[in-house]
Amino acid sequence: MTGVRVLIAMHDAEQRMVLKAMLTRDINECFVCDTVDMLATMLKRSSSGWSHHILFIEPTDASGSEDKALLALVAKIRQIEEDNSILHKMSIVGVMAAADPVLEKKCVHAGINVCISKPLTRQVH
Repeated sequence: MTGVRVLIAMHDAEQRMVLKAMLTRDINECFVCDTVDMLATMLKRSSSGWSHHILFIEPTDASGSEDKALLALVAKIRQIEEDNSILHKMSIVGVMAAADPVLEKKCVHAGINVCISKPLTRQVH
């Protein structure tokens, strides 16, 4: 997976670090941000696509409620991709505290590709 750039935007610091540790073994660049504003600043777009290839986000806030600002940012990313005919769309993964079919449906509607549930653990084979 050489050349893959990953951006992690999760408020759960422990899980954020677990995910970063799992990814940095196989991926060259892994960046962490902990606010929606920081995420919006870090996302850069070129004519061929985004500055990052994969985005991990937590679609809920620290209290467990739906993070409307973050889902709106995901929808904006997808709209920019559509408006500019970007061929290399960013893969967006929603990391959820628990399986929640209603929230998962909202995430998919906003443009998140797939949702996974915490806790994230590294299994060594």
